[in-house]
Amino acid sequence: MMNDLGLVQVSVTLVAVYCIIFMGGCSPIHFRSGAAGIALLCVGLSFASSSGVCYMLGGKSAGIHQLLPFLLIGIGVDDCFVIASNIDQADPRLPIEKRMMIGLQHAGSSITITSFTNAIAFFLGCTASLEALSSFCFFAGMGIIMLYLTSISVFSAFMVWDIKRQASRKGDCCGGCMCKEDTIICCRGFCLTTAQKSYPFQGNEEDALPDEKYANGTQKFLHLYFSKATTSKAGIITILSIWLIYLGVSLYGVSQVKIDFKQSYFIGAESYVKNFFDKQDEFFKTGDMVNIYTDASNIDITSYEMQANLESFNDKVKKCDGCSKQFTISSSFTSWYDGLKIYSQAAQGACAGSWDSSKKAVKPASFMACLKAYLGSQQGS
Repeated sequence: MMNDLGLVQVSVTLVAVYCIIFMGGCSPIHFRSGAAGIALLCVGLSFASSSGVCYMLGGKSAGIHQLLPFLLIGIGVDDCFVIASNIDQADPRLPIEKRMMIGLQHAGSSITITSFTNAIAFFLGCTASLEALSSFCFFAGMGIIMLYLTSISVFSAFMVWDIKRQASRKGDCCGGCMCKEDTIICCRGFCLTTAQKSYPFQGNEEDALPDEKYANGTQKFLHLYFSKATTSKAGIITILSIWLIYLGVSLYGVSQVKIDFKQSYFIGAESYVKNFFDKQDEFFKTGDMVNIYTDASNIDITSYEMQANLESFNDKVKKCDGCSKQFTISSSFTSWYDGLKIYSQAAQGACAGSWDSSKKAVKPASFMACLKAYLGSQQGS
């Protein structure tokens, strides 16, 4: 658990740095460290509120639920980026309230569709037969719903204040960021677009805005540099080569997949139960448990012949018949048929008179009734 908390702290720090750098611009006015902090706050509020609702509805958590913060951080920050980007692309000459309406008009429909489709996908996962996986999907779906609500309420409300701050030409961090745009700390304004440099717009409403087709530095970089590099002949060959190599490595990895499942995989690495199972396997494990099943509609297991075959099969497994060396411990072998024979000889309940002492087997006519009684008894459960 402590290791996972350390990873959560690292992921939060990385996401915060990413938000600070790319959500705004490299200038004291366009810098948005406060908005990045509110985006992370929305993730924390969503995680806490969704967990509370799920526990109130009877939900249970396991070790796999520790992955929820990583999931919610990625989805929550993405919603905040979409809202901030659409607000920035609105006409800066409009009143702040109007800019928020236009921004949420475009961003709201986008995050509504993605949020609800993601939530529905997770809620459908609640039908999984594994209880831990079903519970994780329930918590994740509820977390995404809460992320949507906090993004359009808490984060959007903060963006109104942030736009007012920019319009009044105050620096980020409540005016504490006072570096000039042409200083080396702000990359001498290289990362700013023409529209960002001229904002807040100081002219009249009828004046034309600066001729700028990029809302931020990210759009400018993708259009001027990245798109040209990826569409060039060398770029196309490089991309195809990388993906072909990746495909080959992935196919090799798939060919090496082995079936290895234990219920303890869903238990936290630092939990007491996990430590108990590990110590039990280390000091007290004597072998692996193997279950053998047969499924054939033409086999009548109640007949004397099949009971004799079952008895012979059990004896061969105990003796490890045909093995190059003795791999099994005969005393560790258990079979439901051995227990059934002992139970039927006791002549109790439905098994009364079911034992055939001459055949040393259960009578076929009362076999199924006796087996049902045995499996429901203390000896057979």
